[in-house]
Formats: sequence, structure tokens, C-alpha cells
Amino acid sequence: MGKDPFQAIAERLHAIRQWMLDNNKSEGNIEIEAKLGLIVNTEFQGRVGPFTPGAGAVEILAAQMNKNMKFVSGVEKKDFEACHRVLEVGGGSAEKSHRKDYKCCDGQRRQVDQATGEVVAEHKTRTLESQFHLPACPYDFRITVSIERGMTKEEEAALAKVAGEWESCRSKHRTS
Repeated sequence: MGKDPFQAIAERLHAIRQWMLDNNKSEGNIEIEAKLGLIVNTEFQGRVGPFTPGAGAVEILAAQMNKNMKFVSGVEKKDFEACHRVLEVGGGSAEKSHRKDYKCCDGQRRQVDQATGEVVAEHKTRTLESQFHLPACPYDFRITVSIERGMTKEEEAALAKVAGEWESCRSKHRTS
């Protein structure tokens, strides 16, 4: 059942790369985000499919996710801490950022760097999404591709007018 997980993810990343080469018209930055979590059945709030040792990856494109399925990102604390330790000693340089991310209507968002006070206002549009059910692993995997385009001065001014009407505000503390 399913493909080798590494092969399935590599094939999707190759397809994303080809899509970028064919479609990027310098509209903005391209963000490719990978998350660990679980694909869950919303009716019984459990993971879709049983744990199956030796099983391969099953790719589920966004259009194939039915109304009773959703990807819930997140890992257990012990796994998060283990990943964080790898990042800290992994041989590369780790960049830590602390910022507040405000989201408004239509994919508009405003980010404020807590250290410098720098404000970035942009439109973020998700263009591709793919989930991988990994029944032999403790977590499933999701890849999303978004276009982040800076706002014009006029759009920024309009965004400032709705500053009290943000849909969400979250603090991000990231190491990358």
C-alpha cells in the first residue's frame, strides 16, 4: 500500500519545482512550508487510517480531502524538543525570530518583528497543497506552496484602517 515515503515526497517536491519554473512570473516570494501533524477524521476526531508497520505513503491532494478530513499540524512535546535540539546542534547556523503576525481578510497580513519593530505587510495566497498519510509513522506530512506579495502603499494604508479588526494575532518564536 502506497509508495516509499521519501520517494513520494521527492516526486511532489520535483512537481512543485517544475510548477515554479513554469508559473513564477516574479509576482512575489514563493514560500514552501512542510509540517508534521495528523490527517484526522473530523467525525470521530481520530487519525485517518490505522498504524500499519511497513506501509508506504499515500498522497492526498487538497481536492481529494473530503469534508470529514483535515490536517491538524503539531507534534508531541518530546518530539518537538528532539527536533529543536537537532536544529541547535545541526551544524548550520540557526536564526531565531520573534514576531507578531496579524491576519486580516483576503490573505492580507502584517508582521511586526519584536526586536527591530520592522513591519512587513503582504498578501499571502496559498496556491498548492498536498498531504501525505504515513501509516507506518507517528505523524503525517503536509506541503503547502504560497505566493507572498508585498502590498502597495495604498493597500498598506487601507490595511492600517482595519487594524482593530484583525481575524487573528499570534506570536511566533521560530528557529530556522
